[in-house]
Amino acid sequence: MAIICGYYSAAIRGQIKVHRFFVTTLCVAESDAPDYKPLYEETFLLVSAISESDARRLAEKHGVQSAPDYKSVTGNQVKWRFLEVVDVTLCLDEKLDRDVVELHGRFLRDIESYDRLRNIED
Repeated sequence: MAIICGYYSAAIRGQIKVHRFFVTTLCVAESDAPDYKPLYEETFLLVSAISESDARRLAEKHGVQSAPDYKSVTGNQVKWRFLEVVDVTLCLDEKLDRDVVELHGRFLRDIESYDRLRNIED
């Protein structure tokens, strides 16, 4: 967070241009329970950075730091592990002071695959 705050203070002084990036990350929860099936989490982040590579680095750092280990209610150890930064995209609209702000968009040709993802919890 200190890096981001440093960007903001430099940006306020007009020394650097800070951009907003929409970043998708992927983590997995694994357990020592014999019947445990891995649980994957896709996370969407809004990252302030001076470049795409910097946004990727900040998202990786966030992903590694926010992957906790804990004991489940059944007493088994569960470990979250950061897997990867899936995508980094410059936000379509960087003005965040509106009621509705479009952060990210993507085009799909295979709607059936998308529908399977949408209904993954069923």
